[in-house]
Amino acid sequence: AVAIRFGGGEPTLRKNLVHILTREIEKRFKKNGVKVSIVLITNGVLLGRDWIEFVKKHKIRLCISLDGVEEWHDRTRSLRSGQGTFRKVWDGIKHCQDAGLEPTILTTITEENLEGIEELNSLLVDLNLKFRYGVYRNVDGDRRLHEKFIHKLSIVLHACYDYYAEAIRAGRAVFKHQLADIRIDTNRH
Repeated sequence: AVAIRFGGGEPTLRKNLVHILTREIEKRFKKNGVKVSIVLITNGVLLGRDWIEFVKKHKIRLCISLDGVEEWHDRTRSLRSGQGTFRKVWDGIKHCQDAGLEPTILTTITEENLEGIEELNSLLVDLNLKFRYGVYRNVDGDRRLHEKFIHKLSIVLHACYDYYAEAIRAGRAVFKHQLADIRIDTNRH
């Protein structure tokens, strides 16, 4: 079995390359009996109907970065012009759902968007979207700032977990999200 991920930079900017590589993967691996899992990791800004059709046709797993609702996402993810990308990303997610695709939402929690994570968590759980949280802390070297961030992070993640657990108990959600893969230490990562 082979897992291949298109990510880093923004793969949707290299449409021709992704198409060529996908065809080659299918030609060289799948046709020879090798089980292949292809993943497209995208910021979602260019995720139009043509990409969605391609992903669906080739059974590619889709991961979309979304770091909050509205301004919380836009604080860390914007275009060169400074314009936020939340609306474009959200439209891409909706297009996926309309096409029957179930993307996994990848969220990077930082000091800049921490206060908006509970709202995002509620939205993702209520829409039954798969998600995975990761933490990036950039307060390298200052123990007090680190401890303050970890304290706030713990409160937010407990609230997210409680909301999720209640949604499962009430039958509004199913267990398919990840809240357990979070590394908390004093290093920058």
